[in-house]
Amino acid sequence: MLEFDQIDLPSSSNTPSSTPSPALTEFTSSPGGKSKSLRKSGKPYQFVPSACQVCYGKATGHHYDVASCNGCKSFFRRVTIEKLQYKCSVGMKCYEDFKPGGKSIYSSKMKQLFVDQIPKCRACRYKRCVETGMNPLGIQSELRKMSESSSMEETGSGKEIVILPRIVEPPKSIEAQVADLIKHLVHLDLKTNAFRDCSYNPVDFPTLKQAIKEDVSIIGFGDRFGPMPGWPLSPETIEEARKPNPIPGTRKILPPNVKRWVMYDLLTIVEMAKTFDFFTKLSENDRYYLCRDTTLMVSNLTRAFFCVENKTDQLIRSDGQTTLAPPPKWIPKEYMDKLIFDIMKRAIKTLIRMKCTKIEFLLLRAILLCNAAAPDISNTARTILSTERAKYTVALLNYTMANHGPEGPGRFAEILNVIDVLERQQKDQRDVNVYICLYRPKHVKLPLLDDVMMIC
Repeated sequence: MLEFDQIDLPSSSNTPSSTPSPALTEFTSSPGGKSKSLRKSGKPYQFVPSACQVCYGKATGHHYDVASCNGCKSFFRRVTIEKLQYKCSVGMKCYEDFKPGGKSIYSSKMKQLFVDQIPKCRACRYKRCVETGMNPLGIQSELRKMSESSSMEETGSGKEIVILPRIVEPPKSIEAQVADLIKHLVHLDLKTNAFRDCSYNPVDFPTLKQAIKEDVSIIGFGDRFGPMPGWPLSPETIEEARKPNPIPGTRKILPPNVKRWVMYDLLTIVEMAKTFDFFTKLSENDRYYLCRDTTLMVSNLTRAFFCVENKTDQLIRSDGQTTLAPPPKWIPKEYMDKLIFDIMKRAIKTLIRMKCTKIEFLLLRAILLCNAAAPDISNTARTILSTERAKYTVALLNYTMANHGPEGPGRFAEILNVIDVLERQQKDQRDVNVYICLYRPKHVKLPLLDDVMMIC
């Protein structure tokens, strides 16, 4: 039997002998005219509303805090429990003109008078259930009561009570866990790319310590600012950006849609790292040491895969620029040539040779970020990072086994060998940077780059 919320009917304190309403008389009087205060079950009579707040049909009571009919109650319960998702083809507006009673329509073919039916859109119906105040917590409470009542069975009077164990949801399979992990990484990659390509274009960059101090990542700026206008850059804009600084000794002013890519790439990786759950578990010092050791490698890997996706072995940017632009005059040509034509291309050549896929790249990047061997981090941080790295490593192994069969272990080892390439690339970059810094003018400030280029 359905149970309804009991509602106190309004009464006037100024008129002690007020007459009850017809509705109340109907519910509390018996057919013979005698008043009834209790049902046969011993429970008091309760007020039943007349109209469903969702479809305006006949209500059967208050279900999940809202006066509703059995149909709307069952619909809301099923959608909530089964986590069903529906889409509306008209922009969630099916119930905007729906009113009690509807309109009368005469059918000449059937020679009958009809009333407009409830909108058939399930998405809008569920939205209306939520808007009227249906409470999903009521479903949880209902399920909990059913579970508790079914967990205890009496075999008879005077006999012992048998307590049955609750049925718990079985754990997810490894394949399901790997699929969830990959889904999360794909979503994060979309957000990271949106941040890289958005119109957010800072002039001043923070130091690494300043960047990791804030717990909240700004990776969501990609959605807030929108894409950068004018990309790919026109030849005129690129030419303007490559012109030498007209006022030596000062910071060069770039066009508004040209980014300082060296610094921006590093900032992107730091902000991406802050979105991982394990990052918030680390102390501020451990965050600094981890980012100092991994940001450059992860940035190199991300940039290399972007080139692979665009089917080129040359270093390119998402705005259309290449790194073949003339370097600043204060950098010796031999150092710049070694950096651009040798060191920076190693990861690109490796990914092209092994035909790295998107999923393999995402899992490898997560493994690279969880570097438990980073110098100077605490033992607590090493434990956290080791656990996280094992999770992504197992996911990569299962992915390669599922997609390469007997050759899966070999493919797994080949992907992990890329880490060695990135570590050697980072070491050579830092060595070359030591010489470049000897020629760098004092007015050139690159705080974030200097932090990640620091030799541990």
